[in-house]
Amino acid sequence: MNWSTLFGDSSERLQGLTEYMQLQNLGRTNLDRLVTLAQNHTQSLWQAGGAAQELRTLREEITKLSQARDAASEDKPLLPRLRIENFRVGDIVKIYLGDTPGALTIWATALITERTKSHRADWKNAPSEGYYWRHIAVGEKAFFPDSSSVAFATSEPRVISLSDWQALQKALQDDAAFVSLFAANALRDWQPLWCLERGMVADVATMDYKKWLRNG
Repeated sequence: MNWSTLFGDSSERLQGLTEYMQLQNLGRTNLDRLVTLAQNHTQSLWQAGGAAQELRTLREEITKLSQARDAASEDKPLLPRLRIENFRVGDIVKIYLGDTPGALTIWATALITERTKSHRADWKNAPSEGYYWRHIAVGEKAFFPDSSSVAFATSEPRVISLSDWQALQKALQDDAAFVSLFAANALRDWQPLWCLERGMVADVATMDYKKWLRNG
């Protein structure tokens, strides 16, 4: 079964996952999110009058996913494309600025101080039709010569919770397969929100999350 059959329009969230067996290495948190996505797709298909056999097959696959989730021995960092509403005011995050022009540091530690629903007309072709959660993160030290804060959207892979960053640092040695999946899922060619708002251009063509982590 291909991803689009099981997850519908959400299948792009599984970027970097090419084999069903890889799901076993995702950990409880990621598998729980996949169960929810598959359930939502099945519900939508049922409401649209989907064929009984197709719905039966999807429910069987959801049962398998649920069993894999329940059997998972640990939580692992949530893949960037599986994020929905993950950041809250008061969260401590790590921010990769190594590919942002003029940045004074490679990885910055910051506190999320604001979270507001926003809209960008140039993002209107996204599934959210341009609406997104805009976060402000403030660091103890300056990120740029004129600022110690950045704005970012939930799906920005350069921003990650401190606990997930620490887990990925450990996984570089203990769970290289998961780090590879995370890095592949993080790949994208659009600019970070802070670059768009500051008139900067990050070198997105050289994005390499594993290398970024090693520079942490």
